[in-house]
Amino acid sequence: MSTFSLPPPMQIRASDEQLDEFPDISAYQSIPGKTIDSRKLSSFLRTKFGAGAYDVHIMQDSYCILAPRKLSLDEIARCRRR
Repeated sequence: MSTFSLPPPMQIRASDEQLDEFPDISAYQSIPGKTIDSRKLSSFLRTKFGAGAYDVHIMQDSYCILAPRKLSLDEIARCRRR
């Protein structure tokens, strides 16, 4: 009678180089999207930080922004819908 055995589970570990590709989630700034004008936000980020120096994702009706620094309340207010 033969026995069936499963191979050991694979161990996956990201290298330090791979980990550097993904920014820390705490580096993102989340702004509720329902009051933000996406064109104003895009224009502001491009003007303030330059093209390619920031990243924006929309998750659960919020803008998740990764930029060289967090936006101030005044800067966020400039991007609001009127």
